[in-house]
Amino acid sequence: MTGSIHGKAFMSDASILRQKAEAILEQRESQSDAKISEIEVTQIIHDLKIRQIELELINEEFVVQFEKKEKHAADLVLAKQALRNSIALTESIFDSVHNGILVVSLEGKIIKVNSKFLEMWRIPNELLNSGDDKTLLDYVLIQLIDPDSFIAKVKELYKKSEAENFDILYFRDGRIFERISRPFFIGGEPKGRVWSFLDISEQRKTYEEKLIADKRLQTL
Repeated sequence: MTGSIHGKAFMSDASILRQKAEAILEQRESQSDAKISEIEVTQIIHDLKIRQIELELINEEFVVQFEKKEKHAADLVLAKQALRNSIALTESIFDSVHNGILVVSLEGKIIKVNSKFLEMWRIPNELLNSGDDKTLLDYVLIQLIDPDSFIAKVKELYKKSEAENFDILYFRDGRIFERISRPFFIGGEPKGRVWSFLDISEQRKTYEEKLIADKRLQTL
């Protein structure tokens, strides 16, 4: 299709040149009784052939540039599709991990959470979608035995943007979470923090039961 368009454009240019040449010939013939010499005719034909070659070269360059633009557009479409696929894969992995994940900015603004985080902290979707971070934080704090130490650690880590942390959270209902916090970097600079939570309630319960059983054995 593209070649057909370019061919028509070239033929149109050549036709216009021919018409102009014929007009020049008629004008010259009308201004003189003498016919144009063979040398002049040969020169005109030569000039037309030169112009034809020039037009062919211009046409070829145009085709090359057009094809480059088409290729760039196609490459851009492929790159966008690859990016969408990568994001979809990342989202799938992010949502399938066993840990609850919370990603926040350096200012403490929520960037991303996975479904496991919502499940572990029993956060309703409408609360998350409200965009009210303070209300969300209050909802989390009322579940903890020691909310003050929780907040103190959070504030401490926000002041140390490259620090890492590991601690244990105890809930009023008896659940126990491991909490791990690490910064995430973009371009070598810390841009926020990733909080990871793991429910170890059953493991801790099993461990404590074993300790009690061992002590009983020692008393026998």
